[in-house]
Amino acid sequence: MKIGFIGLGNMAKAMIGGIRKQGIVSAEEIIGSAKTEETKSRMQKEFGIAIAGDNRQAAEWAEVLVLAVKPVFFSEVIGEIKDIVGKDKLVISIAAGKTTEWIEREFGREIRLIRCMPNTPALVGAGCTAVCGNAAAAKADEELCVKLMSSFGKAIVIPERLMDAAGAVGG
Repeated sequence: MKIGFIGLGNMAKAMIGGIRKQGIVSAEEIIGSAKTEETKSRMQKEFGIAIAGDNRQAAEWAEVLVLAVKPVFFSEVIGEIKDIVGKDKLVISIAAGKTTEWIEREFGREIRLIRCMPNTPALVGAGCTAVCGNAAAAKADEELCVKLMSSFGKAIVIPERLMDAAGAVGG
């Protein structure tokens, strides 16, 4: 399984750290993109992951694509990659406040999408992550996402209507 990360900040670091620690995939199966060379270099040194030249390269390469950028940058990032993300890829969003409906609208079509709400204790392996999938996401997609999110804490599938509350309670 090839996992791509667009955004390599603290939450991506927690996720990659947990995924690697649990041996879910090897470093060679992870690629990431970030705005700054400093961030890219740090993540490559710390985890041995591949670094993409840009967001499109990460999206093209990945089978599972984690959108780990701040919500304010979501429209811009989706605009860069929407033409290369089809139903063959599972997209995982960790953006607070961005519903599956909003994300699909930005992509301009239905995609296989899982929305997650991890929290900062994930940085020390004690996260609590709420997970919900859209209509196009299969049960196996949700199960895979729970496995990934459980690598740095606890994860549970909930209805999307409870996601905002889960973020508040989990915090």
